[in-house]
Amino acid sequence: MAITYQNYEWTLAGQSSTVAANPADFPPAGVETSIFVGGFGNNIEIPPFVNEDQFVVIEKFGSTGGVLANIRVAGDGTHRLTNFVPNGFIQIVINSTGYYQDPQNTWQHGISGDAAPYPFGTTDIPPSYVLDPPVYVLPEQTWDIRYTMMNNLPEFIQAYNVTNTPNTLKIPTTTQITKCHVQYHLFDGPDALICHQLLELGIPINVANVEWYRRILLKSRGLDTATWEHYLEVSQAFRDKEKKYEELYGRQRKA
Repeated sequence: MAITYQNYEWTLAGQSSTVAANPADFPPAGVETSIFVGGFGNNIEIPPFVNEDQFVVIEKFGSTGGVLANIRVAGDGTHRLTNFVPNGFIQIVINSTGYYQDPQNTWQHGISGDAAPYPFGTTDIPPSYVLDPPVYVLPEQTWDIRYTMMNNLPEFIQAYNVTNTPNTLKIPTTTQITKCHVQYHLFDGPDALICHQLLELGIPINVANVEWYRRILLKSRGLDTATWEHYLEVSQAFRDKEKKYEELYGRQRKA
């Protein structure tokens, strides 16, 4: 069993200080991009998936702040982009459902980087957007963090290149366009089963409560060699009950 605290940071930066920027290297305005597998910035190979013996609790996330476009190009004749304000929004997606919706239950882009700033410092209010209550991702669910940039960087690159041909715009790797991050706890093995039990009891799922429940199980048997056998029996009984529910509701686990 294990409880791990996970942090993922996504950075969208420039490509080169010598080669002209390609508009296709940056996400278009108003289009959602996965920070995990969206094809821009640093990515992983497959989107996050919660295995049947895992449980994920998303607690905090944020992105680069800024609303009005503030595009700066170096004035030394090198045609380098030195600053860009993204006006970005961040959304949590579980399977095909967006966490943030409007009162008509229609899809929204999520939370602005001004409301959930990242990177954040000690003077930021709020320091970052804390999910209260947190978002639970259940076993066999795929989840994602989608980012939408509203200020149109690809269009600016294209317009600048046309206007200043052949002195086309460069975006050095040191020029940060935007950043996103997400923090979550990953509960694995028997601890994931405890998460299900707490969820059923209506108890908030966090590290303290999972460890408390585990201590209750241990104290109920004492610290003898049969403790772990009892712990496994309780876990197996819970798993059997879940399988029975799946049969009743016509659900099947993947092989």
